[in-house]
This record gives sequence, C-alpha cells and structure tokens, in this order.
Amino acid sequence: MRYLVIIGAMMLTASPAFACYTVKFENKSDATIGVGWKAGGCLKVWQNFAVVCTHHVIGPGHSKSYDYPWGTTAPAIVVLVPGTEGHEFSDGYATYNLHGSEFGRNKPSDYIPASAPKCHKHYTITYTQSDYDKDRVDLQ
Repeated sequence: MRYLVIIGAMMLTASPAFACYTVKFENKSDATIGVGWKAGGCLKVWQNFAVVCTHHVIGPGHSKSYDYPWGTTAPAIVVLVPGTEGHEFSDGYATYNLHGSEFGRNKPSDYIPASAPKCHKHYTITYTQSDYDKDRVDLQ
C-alpha cells in the first residue's frame, strides 16, 4: 500500500512536466481558418501534413492553445485559409516557426527548425485580417 501512495504522489508531481511549453493562436481575422500545431515527436496526420500534434478550426475572434509535451522538437504552426469551389481549405498554407523568443511567419522554403530553449514558456501568435487578406491571394 505504501508503494501505491508513493507512486501516486510521483505521478501527481510529474504531471506538469509533460506540458513543456504552450503556443496560443489568436484569430483576429473575420474568417474561419484551419490551424495545425506540428512538431517532431507528434504522430498525427492532418490535411497531408505529418507530425501533427493537434489541429482545430478557429472562428473569427477566437483562439486555441496547445501545450507541447516535453520531448517534442522543431514546433511549427500551419495555417490554412478557406478554399474555393467547395473545398474546405486551400492547398497553400502559411507557416509560423520558432525564432529565438517568438514565433515568426515563414515561407516553407525558409524553414529552419528550432526548439523551445526551455519548458514553461508561453508563446502567442496573432493572426490579423491583414494576414488573412494576404494569404487569400498568396495561398490559392
């Protein structure tokens, strides 16, 4: 019985360590967009993207966060805008990668992987109407 109490206490104190860092995505545009949180170590596939941790459709004025678990590397956020002719999303996408202390927008050809320097960091990406307007043109 004593061992069960010790194991239970260890599990309770270790639980926060599984969430290493958080990335919040704020959709300040007037459009509903698709957002995927990717990283090395994640195993899901979404919209032809591999190594996806989670994904959400985010409406105008809403936000979602994802807590990357310890051990994931090279986080990237992919953004898909609504498609044309009945397609949910366009084939093109915008990517946000970690650069130093913040996530910045990159073209897929400029992607250089980086990882969070330590746990317990919180990052926020704000997607504006200007970003959306540009993506509607560039990503179709």
